[in-house]
Amino acid sequence: MTDIELLEKTRDALAARFAECAKLPGAPLADLRPAMARIGLEPFPVADRPAPAEVSFEGVAPLFKNLPLRGLSQLRAWLRGGFREELVSAWAEKLFRWFEIRRREAWRLARNKWPTQRAAEIGLLELCCFFLEYYSRSNDERFLNAALKFDRLPLPSRKNWFRFARATDDRMAIAAWHFRGIALAEAALFDLAEWKPAPQPPAPADAVSPPKELELSPASFAGGPAPRVCIFSPNPYSLFTLATIELLCRAGVQVESVFVRRLFNPKRALFEYQRDGAHLFRKIWRKLLFRRSKSAALPFETMPELLERHAIHHQSVDALAKARGFPVHRCWDLNDANVVKHLRENPVEMVVFTGGGLVREEVLAHAGRGVLSVHPGVLPLFRGMDVMEWAILKKCPDWVGCTVHFMERGVDTGPCLVRYRIDYSDCSSPHNMLLKFEPIITCCLVSACLSLLRGELTPQPQREEDGKQYFYLHPRLIELVAKNMRETCSLSTP
Repeated sequence: MTDIELLEKTRDALAARFAECAKLPGAPLADLRPAMARIGLEPFPVADRPAPAEVSFEGVAPLFKNLPLRGLSQLRAWLRGGFREELVSAWAEKLFRWFEIRRREAWRLARNKWPTQRAAEIGLLELCCFFLEYYSRSNDERFLNAALKFDRLPLPSRKNWFRFARATDDRMAIAAWHFRGIALAEAALFDLAEWKPAPQPPAPADAVSPPKELELSPASFAGGPAPRVCIFSPNPYSLFTLATIELLCRAGVQVESVFVRRLFNPKRALFEYQRDGAHLFRKIWRKLLFRRSKSAALPFETMPELLERHAIHHQSVDALAKARGFPVHRCWDLNDANVVKHLRENPVEMVVFTGGGLVREEVLAHAGRGVLSVHPGVLPLFRGMDVMEWAILKKCPDWVGCTVHFMERGVDTGPCLVRYRIDYSDCSSPHNMLLKFEPIITCCLVSACLSLLRGELTPQPQREEDGKQYFYLHPRLIELVAKNMRETCSLSTP
């Protein structure tokens, strides 16, 4: 049964009890006529509904734990009426970030906050509807993305909510809220799938094309001691790490040491699963099991082909370290005390980050010039995760690229060195785009690192208010990105 068929079935059941539904707290069936018409459903009749009781937000910080009872109904009423827009926006942003960061704990936290299981379930369903309504007025796809992720919450009614419309008790309210959320989401996806032209932010004036060839001559550092760097690595088999280290060494940079996160770390696996979900297994599958697999049909260079072109045949960081003569240190986390101790006792020019998770302030403070990283998006507009796909979804093709920057406490907010624009017109899917970007991003990081060490670049600060933080895209939005890429791809690629 499709979502539309399910909605049709539930609409008939709710229509028979419409008078009761119209009086439910929060009005779950109110103002649905445009959304229902958009997806081909017969709308409910217009009905008077009681106004929600006024809720005070005076002196209340916009945090989920401080959300007053019936507070969401008040925020939604202000949103519909265009009242107190700054307050509504502040609450929307905070609740959005709370849900994206804590979404795997959302049901437990809601149960702790609200007095009954039913109240907690309705509260989360109304939060989903608040995100969808805020999206419809702000056109900020982040809120639609968050609302779609509510289908992963372990709500008790998730599998049979449509049956509650015929229930004889007050569970009908749960069915009404489910109906509202799915109807608004389906209507939003219908509109988004049309890919209507939208105003685009101007492309960054200083963005350049990625380097075609790297200048790896050690002669540029012949006038003095070779610069010393430390490398952070996510695992001992990272192709990104192997390529970065070897290319830096060939350019005359001395790798003082490498810190590698232990591969089998239960705490890390649990944290990354809670954060990434199914993305974690796809990452393991691609980066560990099939990391050196090639595809001759692709019209661009992939990471294994970059390694082959530069004759980098080492199978692990340990093998490369043995050949180059630098130590490798294992750690459970890149913020371990032994990492800080080593950096304090063995100063380096900078730390080059090739993956491994968040880096805290104590490590940043002992990393020489800082921790240099490459972000797969053009800063400052797109920070966070899946930013290449987000740029396409938001119809900003000029902002598809990468940025070499120094890490800070905030997410992708540190000073930028170079912004690169990358052409993805020969990529027919997000997966192919990722395969193309991996070697390009590696070369961008190495090139910017060498230019900085030669004194040719100066970090430029970015303003945090110039961009937004993005989170993993829901599969249904990834489908829209893939559809757009297939329609605009200049080549027929797998």
